[in-house]
Amino acid sequence: MASAWGLGEFLSTRSEHDLYRSRRAQELAEITTNPKQERLELSTILLQRGLNEADAAAVTDILVRNPSMMADLMMTYEFGMMDPDDDNPVIKGLFTFVSFVVFGAVPLLPYLLLPPDMQTFYLSLIASGGALVALGLLRWNATGEYLLRCVGETVAVGSACGAVAFGVGWIVGAEPPVSSRRVTRSYWPQTPAEHNAVSSVAARS
Repeated sequence: MASAWGLGEFLSTRSEHDLYRSRRAQELAEITTNPKQERLELSTILLQRGLNEADAAAVTDILVRNPSMMADLMMTYEFGMMDPDDDNPVIKGLFTFVSFVVFGAVPLLPYLLLPPDMQTFYLSLIASGGALVALGLLRWNATGEYLLRCVGETVAVGSACGAVAFGVGWIVGAEPPVSSRRVTRSYWPQTPAEHNAVSSVAARS
């Protein structure tokens, strides 16, 4: 599972890079072949962003003389795409893989160290809660959002996902009722009396 998520993150980031470069090359070509239309689009975007007509026209004149900068601005405001060059697909894929391995192993540690009983199950729940709190703190440190919100959302979402996974595992792994199971264990008589009894039953059937 961790390798699948890591490879998925790698391919996703690579696809973002390829799509951005393709769109940006098309935008540069349109600036060269159809400058009037691109100038009109840029001016409209600047007006929508709050500039007045005079300032929008002045900024447009400057950017038209710098096609690369104009293409970057159009990519952001026309297509809503940011330059992904700072995102390394390999690093993001490895980071995702390691994160899944580390945080995914936490609930399993009690079962690796202790016998599989209810006490171990409760320890696994506590360990999972601690891992979710740690993940929430990492999110808070990275985003600077409210601490309670970061930790609370992370714990809530993680707990919900864990409950769903536990429920599916319990349903799939539950044993059927005794009456619905087929008894396949063979019986071999151990004494002469048992042998005679089994033979008698076999002869009647």
